[in-house]
Amino acid sequence: MGLFAAVPGALASQREYASAPACPDGTRSGSCTMAVPATVRGPDDEAHGRSVWHWVLVTEQGSDAVRRVRMAGAKPVFDAVRAGDVVTLTYWRDAIRTVRFGTASQETYASPSEDWRLPTAFGLLTLPFGVGLLLFGRWLRFRFPATLRPALSRPVMGILAGACLSCVGFTAAMLSDGLGQALLFTVAGIPPVALLVALYARRMRRRTTEPMLTAPCP
Repeated sequence: MGLFAAVPGALASQREYASAPACPDGTRSGSCTMAVPATVRGPDDEAHGRSVWHWVLVTEQGSDAVRRVRMAGAKPVFDAVRAGDVVTLTYWRDAIRTVRFGTASQETYASPSEDWRLPTAFGLLTLPFGVGLLLFGRWLRFRFPATLRPALSRPVMGILAGACLSCVGFTAAMLSDGLGQALLFTVAGIPPVALLVALYARRMRRRTTEPMLTAPCP
């Protein structure tokens, strides 16, 4: 649950940034956004293990300093810009949060718009599986030692359902457009996960009740 505790703060920052007004000309403040034109010096891909970090090298208007801006993904701006293109950098609280190129707009790695995603994804990954393990532990406490094999199917199926739903929740959080959509997809995944686990349990029950075939002795 500690992971979910970080989500409200991330959503608050997201809303604050989205609703921040543009700074008046010639002023700069942490409560408003400032648009600065810049010239692209070139894109830069940086390998990090199995992932790739996407950077855009820019020079702001009236400055010769080259800045590296890490982008959140590769589309739609990073893949489109080339050296010499003019983009607009949006500052908020002294950091570049958005890069605009023509009609396209892309968030940077420093943007608060994606801060909710990772804690939600890992929260949805661990919560269902953790609940399954907790229920399994309580079952062992009250049922052990009992006839193990027939009774063990129920808690094991619960853990299996929790693991499947955890994968659904993690994927939904990483691919959804917002928190509400991620939770909706996770809830929508409960019926198909329950159905698959029920079918698997039925198959396993049939296998355990089928008579074993023995080969004749030579």
